Amino acid sequence: MKKFILICLLNIITSNFLFSKTYQIEFETLIERGSLIYPDLKRKQFELSNVILQKEEVDYRRLPSISGGLGFSYVPYIYRDGGTIKIDSSFPADWSIVLAPSLSVTLPIYTFGKIPNGEKAALYQVELKKAELEETDSNVRYQMKQVFWGYLLAKIMIDKILKDVLKQYDKFVSEKETDFSQGKTTRASLESTKIAYYDYQRHESDAYLSLNQTYYLIRAIYGASKEDTVETPYKRLLPVELSIKPFEDYLELSKNFNYSFKKAHFGYLARKYYYEYQKATYWPDIGLLFSTSYVYRKQDKMFEENGSYIPKTTLLPEIGWTISLGFGMNFDFTFWRKNNAQEQYLNSFKFDVELMKNAYDLQEIEVQKAYDNMVESKKKLDLADEQYKAAKRWLFMSINAYKSGTGSIDEAQGAYGSIYWRKRDYYTMIYNYNMAVANFERLLGVEIVDYQKFFKKQLEFEKSLNDETDDE
Repeated sequence: MKKFILICLLNIITSNFLFSKTYQIEFETLIERGSLIYPDLKRKQFELSNVILQKEEVDYRRLPSISGGLGFSYVPYIYRDGGTIKIDSSFPADWSIVLAPSLSVTLPIYTFGKIPNGEKAALYQVELKKAELEETDSNVRYQMKQVFWGYLLAKIMIDKILKDVLKQYDKFVSEKETDFSQGKTTRASLESTKIAYYDYQRHESDAYLSLNQTYYLIRAIYGASKEDTVETPYKRLLPVELSIKPFEDYLELSKNFNYSFKKAHFGYLARKYYYEYQKATYWPDIGLLFSTSYVYRKQDKMFEENGSYIPKTTLLPEIGWTISLGFGMNFDFTFWRKNNAQEQYLNSFKFDVELMKNAYDLQEIEVQKAYDNMVESKKKLDLADEQYKAAKRWLFMSINAYKSGTGSIDEAQGAYGSIYWRKRDYYTMIYNYNMAVANFERLLGVEIVDYQKFFKKQLEFEKSLNDETDDE
């Protein structure tokens, strides 16, 4: 029985291992897959495709409009006998088919601005939707960067920070308990060490919670199951490489790529030309008209007169053809609807004018704030780096003194506590700086970091190092 249970367990484990997949989490791949499943991005793409179709409809208004018809009748013979109109209604012998096809073509010549203003309004509506799509795409990329950097930060916290400090504090607690039992240390010193040890365990629990939450998002993005493995080729969290330029350089860049600037600009132009289109609807459309019609009547009713059969003289001709050419004017007399629509768009146009005036100033402030945050984050990162280096020097001296017997366990414990917090702050500052750069890129509308080059360089750097080496 035990062998049977063991075999079943081995089969389950083996089947899970064989059918599970391993997903490599890379930066660009994560962003691409995230963009594919993001619902708002799909909605914006759908809206853009709709306005492109609407623009095509507007463009078609310059083409001639063609309409045709086909009349079909089955009528009795109506004929003239002297000065009298008579109807021969005997059915079906005296009834006949009447066909009347017609064709009319109208070529617009002058519409008082309706067609050109409608085309411009449709064109700028397309540009507006493109800007909205760019905005949504930038937000998606920002969120995917947040997932990626957060994943690396949680991994670093667990594998390179907490794992080492918990291992050391486990030894410290054991030694303190031994020293306390021998009367070499106080109860306060022992309990202080245990409290710090429990704090680090709590931090480890928080780090695992953050990592698991990130795992859930990554699995959803990649379509991975719980049995699948998620891993990344990057083992370190490094600050992105960026030489920060003066703000004025980025401001000029943002005016060309920033989606908020584009939305305000193209939204204003779309409203403006649609308002002009609404005003032009008060005037008629002038066009060149061409129409033709043809009437065919089957004539087979014959009667005898003076020894010969001749057709009856009908009121309607047997065959008729008409062609006309001229100018026409098309009026729309629904003034109440026009006044209502024009008032609505006039109010919207006035609002867009005010929005246009404020958009550039407000967006410039947002870009400036994001730039300042990026610069300050870089300064904080540099300071955290110096603190981390100082903590490593303190740890090196304290551990050597403790091992040689010239230093106390409390000094070594304090050095490990300091290195934990300084290392934690350092990696947190890297995360904050990378996200500050990502937020600045989001507002600029263009990426200023060559991520492909950056991660390629990181992989080469990691391959040159031993996995066990603390190279930071």
